[in-house]
Amino acid sequence: EKFDLFIEHIEMFEKNWGDSKNPANLKKFCKAYINNFSNAHKLREEIMQVESIQELKKVAIMLSKSQKLS
Repeated sequence: EKFDLFIEHIEMFEKNWGDSKNPANLKKFCKAYINNFSNAHKLREEIMQVESIQELKKVAIMLSKSQKLS
């Protein structure tokens, strides 16, 4: 699933750059992973509000779990 790939992408970013790079660089890929289902735009809006890589990962995991339950 695309959410799982997005989480993997976040984890690679975190492993390689940690806090040395701005997570906004990663958020720009959000639309590539979160699309083609109802409310995708709302989920992307939530992700755009995060300010740290840890928060981004937490939100992506939460959204992934909620999508799997739907």
